[in-house]
Amino acid sequence: MKKYYFFLLFILSNITLYSMDFIYYFNVKDSLQIGITGAPYGSYSSETGIGLGINLILIEKTKPYIINTFDLRLDTFYSQENEKELSVSSTIPLRKNNQLINFEAKYKSRPQSFYGIGPNTDKNNKIEIQKNYYRLKGDWNQIFSNNISLGIACDFSGFHNEFNNDIIENFTYNGYKNFYRTLGLGSKLVINKKDKNTFPTKGYYYKNQFMIYNKNFISDYNFYTFSQEFQYFFSIDKHIIANQIVAENNFKNIPFHYLSEQGGAYIMRGYSTGRFIEKHFIGIQSEYRAPIILWRVSPVLFCSAGNSFKKYKDINKHNLHITGGFGFRFALDTNRRLNVRADIGFSNEGKQIYLKFGESF
Repeated sequence: MKKYYFFLLFILSNITLYSMDFIYYFNVKDSLQIGITGAPYGSYSSETGIGLGINLILIEKTKPYIINTFDLRLDTFYSQENEKELSVSSTIPLRKNNQLINFEAKYKSRPQSFYGIGPNTDKNNKIEIQKNYYRLKGDWNQIFSNNISLGIACDFSGFHNEFNNDIIENFTYNGYKNFYRTLGLGSKLVINKKDKNTFPTKGYYYKNQFMIYNKNFISDYNFYTFSQEFQYFFSIDKHIIANQIVAENNFKNIPFHYLSEQGGAYIMRGYSTGRFIEKHFIGIQSEYRAPIILWRVSPVLFCSAGNSFKKYKDINKHNLHITGGFGFRFALDTNRRLNVRADIGFSNEGKQIYLKFGESF
């Protein structure tokens, strides 16, 4: 019961910190206002325990229907299970040229249970690892009519695992034991028809990204990745149905950290992060988001299904995993509907609890 008291405590701490909709706007020039906000925040998950973070956000003041807006975010985080993160990210619209730039610099270290690679690994056969990485990534996009953008993307990263107790000696997957770095270049296509970015009520979103990592780019491995995501939202009298389909495909000499993971706080909630790992993953989830019923609180229901596989012939009902659950949202900003979410996800292996900032998708 102790962890449930902590869970409630951190919900209340976030409510206290953000309930005033505090944001200070200042004029940069006549047609541009920038707001600044930030605060310490609490977080919790079954895997990493209680965490504390501090974020600082600069955000452009615009009409709600404008999708591509400027923001700059600084986030630091630490949890009782030795999860550490420091990140800086920004979205920069160049409206005169109809262009958009995204950038992120991140260092992260987190504990994770590793069950081996495959679509149906044994839950009792696991070791504990500490996954460490740094990442610099960005993309430049040309926006065409109807919020369609096409751009180029770059990803430079370094990875290293630490082993708390055991190591699988005969496991020789690329990058499992040794530090390695990657540098990839690729393309990105986005069709954004959502009515709002932070809390959509209608519309759809599609992203298609193809990346090539090559030793000629100082990458330690030659491989390429292809990912697609589709989101669709509709509402009936303020009751929102949110849907997402994710497909991740990795080819050739794939290093350990680029394998597709199933489980965690964003898709397949109910399984631990990386519970199933393979070269490819297809997942689908739906979420019912009810309107605010009391003060700033609204309930949600969600369910998802996913299949991890090495070859396409491995997609079958025996490798299909299903999760579901419920949760609550607390609106930090009632105008933009920036939410803290508290979710409990269930699977055939038990339950996972999450307290996070922002929606799962």
